[in-house]
Amino acid sequence: MSKKMGKLLGMVIKFVLALIAACMCMGIAAGARARVERAEKQQAYLERKDEVVKEIRDYLSDSGYPYSGVTLTRRDDGDGREGFLLSVHHGKLEKLSEEEREELCEELADFGVMLGEDAFLQVRIQ
Repeated sequence: MSKKMGKLLGMVIKFVLALIAACMCMGIAAGARARVERAEKQQAYLERKDEVVKEIRDYLSDSGYPYSGVTLTRRDDGDGREGFLLSVHHGKLEKLSEEEREELCEELADFGVMLGEDAFLQVRIQ
């Protein structure tokens, strides 16, 4: 009886070890897939960012604010949508009334469409 128990125990241990190894392999594969997806998302963001910043700079230049400082950063709001913060700097912008600032912010927020369907673009004029 002890030989049978020893063989049975050996088989159970081998099965458990094989099961643990399989779970570890699946976890490693899932982690690698998540890293690849994050890298692809980052690359797509960088490509869109350059295009959007250029378009915004051109728009601002045509609106009388040449050489504006434009910064676009991606934020994770945790709600599943991509969030972006657009900061615009120009000496003339400081002299705008609150109403004119809000109007310009709304116009610049329209560029958020270029960042994706579900993207949210917050605009800050400084």
